[in-house]
Amino acid sequence: MHSTYIIMFFLLLFTTGWAETNGPVGVLANPGMETGDRLPEGWTIYQSPGTAAVFVWDKTTAYAGQRALHIRNEGPGSASWLAECRVKENCAYVLSARVKITPGQSSFAMVDLWVRGSIMVAGKRQVWDFSGSEMADKKAEWKKLTLEFTTPPGAECMGVWLRSLNGKGDELWFDDVELAEQTSAPPQDGK
Repeated sequence: MHSTYIIMFFLLLFTTGWAETNGPVGVLANPGMETGDRLPEGWTIYQSPGTAAVFVWDKTTAYAGQRALHIRNEGPGSASWLAECRVKENCAYVLSARVKITPGQSSFAMVDLWVRGSIMVAGKRQVWDFSGSEMADKKAEWKKLTLEFTTPPGAECMGVWLRSLNGKGDELWFDDVELAEQTSAPPQDGK
């Protein structure tokens, strides 16, 4: 139990901008999931406490190339693949990913693209995030999901989360994850 809280602490650091990032601005490492050793380079995993999930760097199913990220989530909480990247402040971005879904025992599977970071405001760290979810009530072939957002003033880095939200045997595959600057800005409401 104690080790779960330690892991959660480091994941919080990793995804809220406290961790040091070294890549180019606005570029996700290994967006096609093709390179790495035991895990795809630039990606790690997270599951909510008490959640039973299996994470596979799958070489049998991919949208493009040879590999994709796979989650089999037995629930009851969320399971995620995540990566961190540097971003520009006050910049409009679009995050996209190819997703393949097979619902488990529930009547639908829920997939979510989520970005999260933190900034310093008046000497205090404040978290910012944007999320876009979609449900599938039957097996779905590869589909492109997108999330548009604008980073707040002071933003320097963020975590990108590819999540299975409700579990119960749902299976999700993610491939070709891209982050691109937009030419027209979406709303800045923060959710």
